[in-house]
Amino acid sequence: MPRAAKPQISFAEWELLQQGILLEPVLQTISDFLDDHEEMIEAVRRDLERGLKNPATGRNGLTPQQVLRSLILLRFKNWDYRELRERIADGYTLRQFADFYCQPVPKHDAFNRAFNRLTNSTDAAGRQ
Repeated sequence: MPRAAKPQISFAEWELLQQGILLEPVLQTISDFLDDHEEMIEAVRRDLERGLKNPATGRNGLTPQQVLRSLILLRFKNWDYRELRERIADGYTLRQFADFYCQPVPKHDAFNRAFNRLTNSTDAAGRQ
């Protein structure tokens, strides 16, 4: 079940944000675009909830925001699933872009399962 879109940030995250660490310009442009197009996030949310008997129960999974942003990183940087996980886990700017901040980054197979739940229409919209 996808979690809420924006959990409250921790003091550690707030401190890192105050240091003024910036995303690379292309990722910042993509991030701004995604922030302006909430309908893309909603399409991912619908795909992640599709087929679940009761999406309001169960363990929290990746948020739609994390899935979409991670998929963009995977395609943009041409990484495999393991490298995607390692890069996000190791770098603060990629954690910021992918909306993980100080949260634990899941294993590579969690990304694979989440990306496979996306329908072709949602995935094609993300490629444009």
